[in-house]
Amino acid sequence: MFIGFSCDLTDLDQLTNPNAVTAENADVDLYFNEIQVNFASYFGGTQSTGMQLARMTSMFGNNYQAAYTPNGFNWRWNVAYAAIFPDIDALIEAAEPKKQFVHIGAVKILKAYVLQSLVDTFGNVPYSEAFQGVDLPSPKADDASALYTVCETLLTEAIAHLNDAAAVGTPTIDIFYGGDKAKWITLANTLKFRLALNKGDNAGVAAAISAGVIDSDDENFVFQYGSNRSNPNSRHPWYSGAY
Repeated sequence: MFIGFSCDLTDLDQLTNPNAVTAENADVDLYFNEIQVNFASYFGGTQSTGMQLARMTSMFGNNYQAAYTPNGFNWRWNVAYAAIFPDIDALIEAAEPKKQFVHIGAVKILKAYVLQSLVDTFGNVPYSEAFQGVDLPSPKADDASALYTVCETLLTEAIAHLNDAAAVGTPTIDIFYGGDKAKWITLANTLKFRLALNKGDNAGVAAAISAGVIDSDDENFVFQYGSNRSNPNSRHPWYSGAY
């Protein structure tokens, strides 16, 4: 018995993984979940460096050169530019047609936070030419003052989104504020306050305070870790590491 087989080997340029999530079938809430988790990781690592420099925690090495090396910050660039920023842009694109403006407002606040922290740490960083992949592998670094303006614009837009009466729904899982739009707006005002302080903008400081900044414990910007030990381990990473 002879059995013949035939296959078409002419189209081998198949680069789409059928099991992968694409922009067309991605879920806005799942994007939001991923952004929140990555933001917590970014925040924790960034604050660790700041606490060491401020001597709140131990800094390893007898001088700055021994304690920090350029490649030691790679994780921060990777989380910001390869995870948080692209996911935020993808969420916005998916959420706008559905009028999910609360999602958009929240992630623009997180984007402003991450961008400002990069500027505060490194000064000029890429932004206007970033996110183009192989088309532009070496984007220019934008002026720090211009990026502060970008941060302020993001926060202003975020407040407008959160106040939009046409908004449909709130995030299914909001680890920070449980879908409370007023608290997200208070956070945006607080970040405007901090941004104005960094710029020496007295009028901006006064305007942010007048609009309402975080002034009570229930408004604190806190990632609410869980108590589950496995599948997944939702505890704070320091708790898991220490115990």
